[in-house]
Amino acid sequence: MRLKFIASTLLSLAVANAKLIMIIRHGEKLNDKVTNLSEKGQARADCLIEAFGQNGVYATPQKIFAQSPSEKKQSTRPRDTVIPLANSLGLQVDLSYTSNKVKKLANDIENSSEEVILISWSSDKIKDIAEKFGIKKAPKYDNDAFDDIYIITDNTIPFVKKTGVNITPNETRFGKDGMNLYIVKENVDECINRVISSINNKSYNSASINTNNVSNNNNNNYNSNNNYNTNANTSNYNGQAIPNNNSNYNYGNTNNNSQVVGNGQATGYDQNTSNYYNQGTQGTDQNIYDESSLTNSPQSNNTGNNDYVITSDSYILKTSIIAIAGLVVAALCIIY
Repeated sequence: MRLKFIASTLLSLAVANAKLIMIIRHGEKLNDKVTNLSEKGQARADCLIEAFGQNGVYATPQKIFAQSPSEKKQSTRPRDTVIPLANSLGLQVDLSYTSNKVKKLANDIENSSEEVILISWSSDKIKDIAEKFGIKKAPKYDNDAFDDIYIITDNTIPFVKKTGVNITPNETRFGKDGMNLYIVKENVDECINRVISSINNKSYNSASINTNNVSNNNNNNYNSNNNYNTNANTSNYNGQAIPNNNSNYNYGNTNNNSQVVGNGQATGYDQNTSNYYNQGTQGTDQNIYDESSLTNSPQSNNTGNNDYVITSDSYILKTSIIAIAGLVVAALCIIY
């Protein structure tokens, strides 16, 4: 009877202390000088929900530990890697242990009430943690890998919970007290690709919207700067858009290469050159027109704002001759 009681007690203690410990490395980093996760590392953190969440492939942790930042190791990557998973499970991440406190970490986990534990740590100490749980000559964590899971178990609790999924360990090591180490993959690469693709698509769409807005603004500015063309037909003159002001008159060629502006009305007269000009331009860029280039006579439809008649030296000369002739005729009539 006594032997039976002792065996039963030992069995109950073994069951009570059954542990499934899963150790992961933090997600990807930009470089050793940056303390947080890279874009891929953050995507991995989000995808750990598919690995360890309520509907995940592996056993769902009851408690999550992460390496705490310290003055010597300021990286927040171990913590940041498990934050999304912890939030999805309603758990707090335990940050009570810094990088070198792996012995205390292992002792406290062995004496804890939780059976399924997830640990997020830096790669250089994962081997040491495994050995603290009784694994003999645990392999060093691959420095180029970010997706290996070190699973330490006495096989009391299955580490794969999803029905129909078969996981074959890449490596197996044995330890004392029936504890074994299985190295498996997180298997979240497809999820990571989806997350990154989604981020890139959102960035691209956002950039496209901004580009369209800039393009629209540029078009608006162009139209705004060319308001004088709003109700006018334009023609090309020396590569410049010239407003025709809805009049049916073609001014033809000007005597300089400046752009024509205004409504074509002659608003000034130069006594030195006997030329009318448009005051819409300044100085030597006065737009002087040759009467011979007009396609319609000055007398045609000369009403309203279409004060388009601009005379030249030849026109003034003709007018002067006619006036003098008139005076001569008047004088002769008086004499006779």
